[in-house]
Amino acid sequence: DRHAVNTDLRIGTSPLGKGVARLDLEGNLDWANYPQVEDALARLFEGRTWRIVINLGRIEYISSAGFGCFIGALDTVRKQGGNLVFLATPPKIREVFTILGLAAILTFAEDEAEALSLLTPSRV
Repeated sequence: DRHAVNTDLRIGTSPLGKGVARLDLEGNLDWANYPQVEDALARLFEGRTWRIVINLGRIEYISSAGFGCFIGALDTVRKQGGNLVFLATPPKIREVFTILGLAAILTFAEDEAEALSLLTPSRV
């Protein structure tokens, strides 16, 4: 049944402050479950959350569909003056971002403090 919940991906969200949230992903993100990630992001957008830390520290695999949902979300948040920061991205996943040419347009952080600092609008 293609509508069955895929147990290979676990998703959690946590508020990190006004207009800022963390999306925790664990497992495998692929064509069967990327709509669950899109739904989680859509709920954040409905709450006017445009600055999102996406924790990939426990992700083992991302398919092209998974990468695609991140690009769609990036477009949405940037149009609202926000951004996505990818947290604790495993080297093998980071390498795929690079191969796909996405590393140049994405923001990466090693820890949550760095991620939050990258999401804070600069005061010039």
